[in-house]
Amino acid sequence: MFDFNTQLLIQAFGLIFLGLGLAARLGYWKKWFWQLRGSIYGYIPFGCLFILYSYDEAFRKIFAPYPWVTWILYGVFFALGFWFTVSPPSFIKPPWVRWIEKYPENIIEAMRNEAKENPEWESHIKTEAMVDVWAKSFKIRKARKT
Repeated sequence: MFDFNTQLLIQAFGLIFLGLGLAARLGYWKKWFWQLRGSIYGYIPFGCLFILYSYDEAFRKIFAPYPWVTWILYGVFFALGFWFTVSPPSFIKPPWVRWIEKYPENIIEAMRNEAKENPEWESHIKTEAMVDVWAKSFKIRKARKT
């Protein structure tokens, strides 16, 4: 009948998580930023954790005298995944996200709203100077309304 290989399934999940996280980190998948904020960065260490766990039997044989080594290794990747999800450090974020996040929340919210309405929003984040111009346009709009 159907031979279900758990190890391959766990590796597939790991590769999917790792791929999504790396696509976001490298700046290829930009639309996620407005929906998920920082939670996507945790996909990188969680993907690695899935892949490592798929080799659990081999690790248990290699580290048989020291079983705590595998648990520490898993714990490190889990902790990194949790950290990157809850409060991602700046080094894990692509440059364009750091450029946007230097602005106050009300400007970021205005950027988010425009990004949802205007599919051309990505043209504003090619350089830091372009992000600055984009952010200043919201400050000018706000000043005109008052």
